[in-house]
Amino acid sequence: MQQCRPGDLHISNGNDDESLISVAGDFASYLDGKILPGAKKSGDAEYSIESRALGEEFYMESYCGDPDFIEPAYFIGVIERP
Repeated sequence: MQQCRPGDLHISNGNDDESLISVAGDFASYLDGKILPGAKKSGDAEYSIESRALGEEFYMESYCGDPDFIEPAYFIGVIERP
C-alpha cells in the first residue's frame, strides 16, 4: 500500500534552507492508500521555522490522493508567532 507524507512545506518568498528545517518527530503521521472523492484523510508533519521567517507566507505542496503523483494540491498560509 502506498504511503505518503502530508506534504512538503516551502516559503513563498525566500530560501527554504534558510527558513525551515524538516523534522521527523513523534507527532509525524503519514497517509496510507487512496483518498476517494468526498473522503477525508489527515496527516501531520513537524517543522522548525527560523524566527526571522515567522509572519511570512508559506505553502505546502502535496501529492497525496493522486496515485500517479502528477497533480499536486497547494495549501497557502502565513505562519505567525505563537
